[in-house]
Amino acid sequence: MSWFWRKWNWAKQNPLFWFNLLLISTTVTVIFFWRGPNTSDFRIRTVGMLFQLIGVATVWFDLTATARTFSKPGAIISTWSWLKAGLFGQSVVIAVSGASMGSSIGRARVTVRVPMLSTASVIDRLIAIEQNLVEIDEDIQSAFAEINRSESETRAEIRNEANERTKVAKAIRKELENLTNGNSSVLSFGLVWLGVGIILSTWASEIAKIAAGNWFQVLTTL
Repeated sequence: MSWFWRKWNWAKQNPLFWFNLLLISTTVTVIFFWRGPNTSDFRIRTVGMLFQLIGVATVWFDLTATARTFSKPGAIISTWSWLKAGLFGQSVVIAVSGASMGSSIGRARVTVRVPMLSTASVIDRLIAIEQNLVEIDEDIQSAFAEINRSESETRAEIRNEANERTKVAKAIRKELENLTNGNSSVLSFGLVWLGVGIILSTWASEIAKIAAGNWFQVLTTL
């Protein structure tokens, strides 16, 4: 069972390959093994029409998928909205914007200084100056610590913002790659089978005669 599921997961990686095999087998079967009676080309024309519809549906679904990826409504919804606006009037949406007021709370730092009275002695003044110098030194150290902390927080915020923008850029790039690569393979599939359907529908009679062995009759009509 594990071998089966491994093969199944492998096969699911390229579904268009299996759809191509199915359609090729259908074409060969209808032309050579399930021909209509008396070289009738009805079955071939029917298969050709189905192939053309497959090509058209592939392009249609691809376009609608691309529109949904960019949050755009499909053609039917857009047309209906346009008709409804013209026939019944367009609704007016009033947007109310409220002003938000934020308060920024800063860090308050209380500065303590020893007062020096004019009547104080020289020794008292020197003691007050020494104490104030200690306070100033502590304030400077506190300011440097605050600057270092703010710098670390700012760098961390910048780093996180850069990481987020990198992730968003990678996601956008992957989405664009999926749109480009996925669309090219799907559109190629639809284009090829649209062409096959056109050929089968146009040359249905000649293909039916060739499949029945009437090569000479087809060559004489060229």
